[in-house]
Amino acid sequence: MAFIFIFFGFISAQAQIGGSSAPVLIHSTVPKTNEALVHGRYEIKKSKPTGQTSNRAPVLADRKPANKAQAPVAEVIQYKDPEVVPVNHESRDNLPDDDVRKNQMEIQASPAFVYNGSNSNYSYRSYSSFFPALDLSSNVWMTPTLGLHGRILFSLGASVAGDSVTSSRVPVKYENIDLAFKFRRYYSSLKDSQTVDISVLYSEDKFSSPSDNLYRPKLYSSGLGINVTSRLPRGNNFTWVLGGLFYPRLQHQEEKVGLKISSGSATENTRLGLNFGTEMKFNRSSQIVYDLALRTEQNYFNGSASPVDPETKNSPSNVNVTNSTLIFSFGYRWGR
Repeated sequence: MAFIFIFFGFISAQAQIGGSSAPVLIHSTVPKTNEALVHGRYEIKKSKPTGQTSNRAPVLADRKPANKAQAPVAEVIQYKDPEVVPVNHESRDNLPDDDVRKNQMEIQASPAFVYNGSNSNYSYRSYSSFFPALDLSSNVWMTPTLGLHGRILFSLGASVAGDSVTSSRVPVKYENIDLAFKFRRYYSSLKDSQTVDISVLYSEDKFSSPSDNLYRPKLYSSGLGINVTSRLPRGNNFTWVLGGLFYPRLQHQEEKVGLKISSGSATENTRLGLNFGTEMKFNRSSQIVYDLALRTEQNYFNGSASPVDPETKNSPSNVNVTNSTLIFSFGYRWGR
């Protein structure tokens, strides 16, 4: 048995020393010195210190660029303005069912408080009064854009100062009548669309006093004017209302009472007005309306006034009168 192990050991040694070209590496622990390390038949040298360049040209590997996924190209979308569908202003069919513009008739009743003040250089035309009133109006709409308007406001228990010596009061009656053609313009069929009403007005204003009155003449003004009102909705049930009116030329008259009072010959009479209010809608047929309106009429006269002014004891010439009316009303509008 010992002979067999010796025989195979001899054969293995010959195979290692013989013509085999395969290197045999013997692992051993060698201390790290500046001398070369030798392993069997190979000599391993240290690499050159950092900072020294090698004369060997770098070998660039022939690398093909990796197939990278291409970023998607953004698609350019051209947006066009939406097609504007023209609003048929002559038809109620394209309006919402709960829209007040569908109403063919509207009736409004408003209790009001009125202040009227007249300032002049002629005492017969200078006075002031504060009184309650009733304001009634109606609209009849043939189409959503064309209608007729009527309005009357009359005083309840008004009076003005009479004789300055006795401080007497003279009962008077204020009356204002307006008739108008209304043209309504709106910009869409939505309920919150802004609307503009343009009215061509004929107006009559009357200030009446008792026929035996010796202190205040009857006054009458009439003429054509224009009124522009804009409605600015804030939601479906609340709307701001802004408006203004202008009468470029009025006919103004002073009528005889117990004493003929004349301020002269009327030459120019104009009227301006502004109004501001709100509308609160419960539904199409029911709204609450607030309004604050200011109207100012200016009257200019030529010649001398008669009779003599009881306060100044003179007959003034070129009398001018500024009559202002402030109206606050709170009412209810019914429509169908």
